[in-house]
Amino acid sequence: MYAFHNKHVDWYILKRRDATKVLHDVLTLANRELPKTRIVYQANLNFGFAQRFFDFLLSGGYMVQSYNSALKISNYKLTQKGEHLLRLLQQLESEISPLFLRKHETSKGDTTASPQGPGPKTKKARSFL
Repeated sequence: MYAFHNKHVDWYILKRRDATKVLHDVLTLANRELPKTRIVYQANLNFGFAQRFFDFLLSGGYMVQSYNSALKISNYKLTQKGEHLLRLLQQLESEISPLFLRKHETSKGDTTASPQGPGPKTKKARSFL
């Protein structure tokens, strides 16, 4: 059972990423010095939406663009300011993660939390997507 009881709110919270989660994902990937295309695809974003985050991170000094002339490709990497922001977002994520854990019953009747959600359903469920 979720911490929230409205199934529409539950779906929204678990499926939709907010700006801080998108920033976390982009910063994590930029920390590996990847090209923009790879960051956008691996963060599961579209280029129009991602551009706002790239603009913010570049103009704020959190990330820089470096050009590899041998490969003729631009990579993005974090600055010290970007590394600091990433650490802050990781701390925030670890602090609020219990909010998004599901509880399920084990075979012994114990209630434990699981970030993956429930196991297979016995009833056929309708999808809202």
